[in-house]
Amino acid sequence: GETIAEPYDRFTPSYSSSTPRALPSKEEMTSMYKIAWSKLASDMNRDPPTDEQVGRGILVQDWEVAVKEVFGWSDDPTEVYNIVVAYDQIVQKDYRDLLSRYNIDVDKIDEEQEEIFPEVQLKEGVKDWLNTLNEVELPVVVMSNLNSAQLDTILEATGLSSYFPPDKRVSSDNNYSDRSEYLGAALRVEQRPEKCVVFDNTPIAATVAHDVTMKCVSLVDHYARYELLTADFSVQDLRDINLVSLNKLFDERNDMDLELELDMYSGLKKEDRKVKTDFYDDDR
Repeated sequence: GETIAEPYDRFTPSYSSSTPRALPSKEEMTSMYKIAWSKLASDMNRDPPTDEQVGRGILVQDWEVAVKEVFGWSDDPTEVYNIVVAYDQIVQKDYRDLLSRYNIDVDKIDEEQEEIFPEVQLKEGVKDWLNTLNEVELPVVVMSNLNSAQLDTILEATGLSSYFPPDKRVSSDNNYSDRSEYLGAALRVEQRPEKCVVFDNTPIAATVAHDVTMKCVSLVDHYARYELLTADFSVQDLRDINLVSLNKLFDERNDMDLELELDMYSGLKKEDRKVKTDFYDDDR
């Protein structure tokens, strides 16, 4: 699942609407973040981050980096990822509660009448790369920790909805675990896991992808290139990758089914050996 944009800007959301309305202030949003982190710290029996640390986390604009480098809670990529997911669950509920005070129901937003989109910015080269994949009929799916309504909103706001129809979207509403989320994505494109490539910008994505025998291409973004060494390779942005480099990911003999070969001396066919995985018993 390509990280197409910052997932639901949790730091400085902005809104536009044809109808003037009261909205949460910056101070209210900051307070909500602080409270959410304090709740999570209590659940995890940790010291809560200080106001200054939360403020620095907001400036960093990446909570995974904040957990690791600002809060100093963990250096383990898997633990950091799980911490941020737990925080997201808390803050999304609190955000809904905050908006409800302003009579805003995020489940009933009509984008044509009340454009309440988080300010998101599409990464360079995303549409060109998706167009290239479409031209050669390579199926794609998007994965996100957002719920389905939020993911739909992001895809509409970035003009990517047509690239990912509803049956090609994996969201938190699917209730997948980390590993099964990736396998669920593979099922949606009807491909075996070892024939799939994950595009992401975090170290944990490469780890999970390899755990389920997928390949991974990392985008150098919030993490430095040396922190993304677990990926099969990394690029500055999607303009640095093409179909040739993508194909090289699978250009290994042991990644492909061995074809039937004819023994020219005996006239007998050699045994057809199929590659099997831990996740699929049949070869489709």
